[in-house]
Amino acid sequence: SMEEKDLYLPVKSLFESLEFAVQGEVNNIDVVAIRDDMVVAIELKKEFSLHLIAQGAKRQRLTDYVYIAIPKPTPKVIRGNVYKDKVYLIRRLGVGLIHVTLNKNNATATVIEDPNLIDIKKSQYSYSYKY
Repeated sequence: SMEEKDLYLPVKSLFESLEFAVQGEVNNIDVVAIRDDMVVAIELKKEFSLHLIAQGAKRQRLTDYVYIAIPKPTPKVIRGNVYKDKVYLIRRLGVGLIHVTLNKNNATATVIEDPNLIDIKKSQYSYSYKY
């Protein structure tokens, strides 16, 4: 199964392809990506846990742009309510989500949610999921 270190290179490649300078392990943050005056913090974890979501929210003390990166869950997990509830929470918090898919010869990082600080008022009337 995927280890946290396996998530690093695909995430690094993703942000480098978007013209960011990327460094690992800065002030206990797994990945920091910088472009102009934009600082992005990315936490890499094997499990999409409540602890990880809280960690992501705490990183917002440092920057508005925080992502959590996890191995892409199975389609069954993605369809499930537990996963959908976690995505709903990070969306409310304005934390982004990245899925990493490991194939035989390569790994791909895909942005699922951007860390936009959503309008809480609007979100009270919309519970749609993009699946």
